[in-house]
Amino acid sequence: MDSIPPSRALPYQFKDPRQQEIYESLDRLVSSGIAEYYKDACELMDNPEVLATTAHLVAHLLREIESAIRSVLISTFEVSLGNTQKGTKERNHKEEIRAILAALNVSPDSPMAQRWLRLAGCFHRFAHRDALHPPRRATDEEFEKFWDDIQDVLSGILKVLQDHYASALAKLDELLQNPSPTKDDFSKLRNEIPFTPVTRSYFFRGCHHPKWIEYLEEEAAKVSLLRQEVEYLKEMAGTNPEGVSRVLLKALEKQKQDWETLVLILESINSLPAELSARFSPYVKQWTAYPDFITLWASDLGVFVFRLAQNGFTQEAREVVDSVLRFLVGLAESTDSPASDETMRLYAYQEIFRKHFPDLARHLGFDFLRLLGDVLTAKLTQEYEEPAHEFSEIWRPMIARAPQHSTDDFLDTLIDDVCEVAGLLIKESLVPLQETLGYLESNPWPLFRRIALHLLRVFPERDLVASHLQNPSILRDQRMFREYGLLLRERFSSLFKEEQEKILRFIAEGPGSGVSGLSEEEKEIYLGVWQRNRLYWIKDFLSGEWQERYRELVAKHGEPEELESPEFIRVGWGPKSPKSAEELRKMSVEEVIDFLKTWEPTPGRPLEIIPPSPEGLGRELQKAVAQEPERFAAKANLFQGLDPTYVRALLSGLREAASSKKTFPWEPVLSLCLWVVEQPRDIEGRGKPSAFLDVDPHWGWTRTEIARLIAKGLEKDLVEFSLRERVWQILAPLTEDIDPVPKYEEIDKDRPESPLEIAINSTRGEALEAVFHYAFWIRRNLKEQEKETPRQTLDIMPEVREVLEKHLTQDPSLAIRSLYGFWFPWITSLDPGWAKEKVSLIFPVEESQKPFFDASWAAYIMYHSPHPEALKFLRQRYALAIERMGEPKNEGAAHALEGRLGEHLVILYGMKAIDLEDPLLSRFFEKASPSLRKRTLEFAGKSVWNKKESIPPETLERFKRLWEWYMELAGHNPQEHQEGLSAFGWWFISGKFDDKWAIDNLSRVLDIAKEVEAAERVIQGLAEFTEQMPLERVRCLRKIVEGKLKGWEILFAKDSIRHLLSQALKSEDTEAAKEARKLVSYLCSWGYTEFNDLLKTI
Repeated sequence: MDSIPPSRALPYQFKDPRQQEIYESLDRLVSSGIAEYYKDACELMDNPEVLATTAHLVAHLLREIESAIRSVLISTFEVSLGNTQKGTKERNHKEEIRAILAALNVSPDSPMAQRWLRLAGCFHRFAHRDALHPPRRATDEEFEKFWDDIQDVLSGILKVLQDHYASALAKLDELLQNPSPTKDDFSKLRNEIPFTPVTRSYFFRGCHHPKWIEYLEEEAAKVSLLRQEVEYLKEMAGTNPEGVSRVLLKALEKQKQDWETLVLILESINSLPAELSARFSPYVKQWTAYPDFITLWASDLGVFVFRLAQNGFTQEAREVVDSVLRFLVGLAESTDSPASDETMRLYAYQEIFRKHFPDLARHLGFDFLRLLGDVLTAKLTQEYEEPAHEFSEIWRPMIARAPQHSTDDFLDTLIDDVCEVAGLLIKESLVPLQETLGYLESNPWPLFRRIALHLLRVFPERDLVASHLQNPSILRDQRMFREYGLLLRERFSSLFKEEQEKILRFIAEGPGSGVSGLSEEEKEIYLGVWQRNRLYWIKDFLSGEWQERYRELVAKHGEPEELESPEFIRVGWGPKSPKSAEELRKMSVEEVIDFLKTWEPTPGRPLEIIPPSPEGLGRELQKAVAQEPERFAAKANLFQGLDPTYVRALLSGLREAASSKKTFPWEPVLSLCLWVVEQPRDIEGRGKPSAFLDVDPHWGWTRTEIARLIAKGLEKDLVEFSLRERVWQILAPLTEDIDPVPKYEEIDKDRPESPLEIAINSTRGEALEAVFHYAFWIRRNLKEQEKETPRQTLDIMPEVREVLEKHLTQDPSLAIRSLYGFWFPWITSLDPGWAKEKVSLIFPVEESQKPFFDASWAAYIMYHSPHPEALKFLRQRYALAIERMGEPKNEGAAHALEGRLGEHLVILYGMKAIDLEDPLLSRFFEKASPSLRKRTLEFAGKSVWNKKESIPPETLERFKRLWEWYMELAGHNPQEHQEGLSAFGWWFISGKFDDKWAIDNLSRVLDIAKEVEAAERVIQGLAEFTEQMPLERVRCLRKIVEGKLKGWEILFAKDSIRHLLSQALKSEDTEAAKEARKLVSYLCSWGYTEFNDLLKTI
């Protein structure tokens, strides 16, 4: 077989967009039933030769469609037919059409009207047989013309109906005002008014008469109920509960309901008397297959279950509870909905059961405990597979509810609830203690036996306590350790003497297992600890030999842990310090250094937080230094010889202080830095950093911190110029550091910002950054000394030229090259001649050097706004970047780089550095993808919109010319530029352009793009215009609404829409008022019937 056929028929797909539009309009404006007639006609005509009778069948379908539309139009618009009974059917048909056209103000001479009138006699002729002759062929030219004409008529008349849809709502208002609805009214609603979700919802939203329950009872078997219809039934539940019950049962039996409607149905069911609600139990149980239903409307489900149990329908309640529990705990199969994640399910569980626990337990009794127990068993099986793998004593050290227990975990929650329900049943004598314990202890999972011991402690029936405490298997079961110990401690004194002695005998005998494979010495230790732990439970009741034995064991093995304060494993992260920053500040610098030299970390206790470490101490030192930099800097030389972890912390604290422009002596600090630079980078005996960042693995991190500190001091002009030579002695070797190593540059190499990120997080990269700061620090100081601006040349700092040229020509690192791109705007200021000479190395154009170009270009274009001066050096590079647009690369990289390129060009255009005739601009828009054009034009519009201060008129004119230029470009291929044109929304809402230009261009854009960005704000802008141009504003609003506007955008913009339409309806411009009425009807046809009241006020 060449292909596998689908397992069931696929939905019909329209081949002609016009046919799909007609189908959707019929469904929205007339009824879904009539739309199905049309869809079948289209499907038949797609394969006209399959059936010999296709033409007759299609004609029959079309006759039904046309007849239905005429009926709706005649009734809705109160068409006066006069006396049409005396002529032929064809003549009467034509008279009806003419009357409808007149009522709708449609000229009978219009092409659509003429076609409709011509078709009046065709339906009968094409639908019926011609004597005993063969069927008419659907491929006959005459029939094909009939088919084309009827579609033109349907398309035209549906558009007219759409623009007058408010009339249908007016007819519904008439029915609602009838104080005594009759069967005739039912018939009108069913046959003479559009039967759509819009009209049905509108009618029942305003309906408060119980008579219409009878209508819904007839309809419920034919169509699914809508939200507003169920809301009406809920309202009527108190008036006619039997009638409401019949409608809902028939609806559930005959039609599939969506889950949102089911929620409303459940609310209605909860409004009915309990005996009627119980009839719905089988359906509610089925609804547990809808995850969203359970989790999002859990409260109503809880009420339903509770009312069943409360009113004696226990079997029904049990079945629903079991089904719901299994889904909520994650045991059901259908848990793939977003609403079915554990957090949502736990919330639903609490809403359904936690609120009703006492009452459900009282009404369902032991069955409720068994249901919870079964679900807990299933959950344990799902998590741990078998009892041997449970280990609940680890993840649930205490059975009793404790603050440490998770409130967002189902196992913890179920354990709490099993205990609570069992306790309530025992306390209120609904189930005997022994029966409850028997049920729990028969379960193979150890957790249930622990729960049984916990309950026995809460309800200490003496004989049951004694039998459990004298059970050696429980005493020796490590899993029962805590619950057994608490019970023994509290009830040992109530035991008979012989029972106490029996327990002590068991303790003396030892654990009985767990010692195989141990040496004799290890066995002795194991036995001693085991006995100490058990004797600890009853230490207050020991005497004589046993008391002495316990003391010996404690002296030898230490005190055991407290039973009711279990040592949970506490999760901690981050280095800890033996001293706080405040404590360090209270010490002299010498005392601090002495402490840093002598303190050594010690291992922490098991299950304890991470112990103090050098890294933790270093972080506190950094805080202390940042707060008091002067006294630490003055004695920085004393830090020589300390661990790099502490030296780095000192320098980090000083950098933090320098960032806040705090002053301190730099000479001792630079002496320390020079000492560090002179040390071997690697430290013997240290490898990689530990998982907990205990100590620095080498001097590399400190070297990086030195570069950052010096860069910050130079940038803030905190370093004395007399230290120039010392500063360079430190920086020069740092620019030769091995970091970054090549392997790090392979990580995230497809991200354009990656090279620069690596550079500014590496020693060599930070050092080169410091070199740039060093160069400008020299310029500023020379200017101050010479009282004039130094020459723009690197000749005044040859050491800088040497380093920059060396790394530009010899350094293979893309990260280092990216720094030249990032600093390029300042390089042009530092030495324009050098920048011009080296631009070909910084941004090489050769294909073989593309990685270096990409690294430098990304750092330049992504982190800088353009400047006309830089453009003089980089025009060729801008052109190259444009030509390389669209080349295969990471999607995110393309979005970032090409997007920034477009923004640069817009800014340069605004600065008059380029014009519309510039090939950079035209080539960019020629090469750009639709989404990139949109982003670029959106940036331009947002730039104008975000500008708070006034924009010079010449600048606005410049941007207007840019948009008009793009509109002209788009005119050559409108389809290709729809996305770009949609960006005009941001231009429009800026409010900076004159009204006429803005509205005219908005209208043109909407004609082509069918939508605009920021549509809600555009509508608001249209509404806030002066009362000028009401017709143009209404037409623009119509185009926006008819376009790709999302429903939520209309809802958010409804106040603006209402304001604009209200203005237009009251306008003296009759054409504007007419278009506004049409738009109100159009909105109503889409379900926004709240706008209908605008027509009632004029």
